[in-house]
Amino acid sequence: MNAIQRHAPTSAAQHGEGPWLSIILPAHNEASCIEQVVGDFCAAAAALARADRGVEILVVDDASQDATAAIVRRVAPPTGVSVRVVQRTTQGGYGRALTTGFEAAAGTWLFFSDADGQFEADQLPGFLNAIKEDGVDMIIGYRSPRHDPWHRRLMGRLWTAVVRNALRVPARDVNCAFKAFRRSDVRRMRLSSDGALINAELLHKARRMDLTIAQRPVRHRARLSGDASGARPDVILRALGELLRYRVRSRWTRGGS
Repeated sequence: MNAIQRHAPTSAAQHGEGPWLSIILPAHNEASCIEQVVGDFCAAAAALARADRGVEILVVDDASQDATAAIVRRVAPPTGVSVRVVQRTTQGGYGRALTTGFEAAAGTWLFFSDADGQFEADQLPGFLNAIKEDGVDMIIGYRSPRHDPWHRRLMGRLWTAVVRNALRVPARDVNCAFKAFRRSDVRRMRLSSDGALINAELLHKARRMDLTIAQRPVRHRARLSGDASGARPDVILRALGELLRYRVRSRWTRGGS
């Protein structure tokens, strides 16, 4: 896994059964905003923690060159919440950071979002209500409205259209980083994407497994700091190449579905 787990001692350790929810935040060089983002998710997690089972937050530091990991270790979480850093020694990309978090998580349910502050953490409790209200296996968000420059919104719509056509994934916003699902289901998927294709692979394999999926609107805002790389030509070309290779493999393994 090329990762070193760092544990922060917290009150959630008292829950012997393990947390019911793991919040996974992949991060790379997010020192300028990570304290605020983790703090916001700590507040949301405190509202979700149960008397018998807490909530854990895992920050997957993808070989950052700044103080991202050190800042997270200083966070003092509220009662019922634990915070851990899973630190990768080599940068593996967005998909690899997520799967590292999935493998390290202990929760019955897993949720992931980005560590750059684009999503307001306080909407998480309401978002997860679909677990009880709809009895679904997976909840996926779509940005409404999406606060990105016009070219990123255009690239997002085009990418979603390409993925929907290639993999028959009925998602309104494939790459929206606000998703929740059972740990047991994602373990069965054997996810392999290192980069931006991870969301498409996750949804495609969920469809193949006949998982029930609810889609919910989520509030989105511009990054708190730093620059997004998703619309760079090299990133787009790499994602398209990854999609093509995955599509070819899936045709061979499951007759093209």
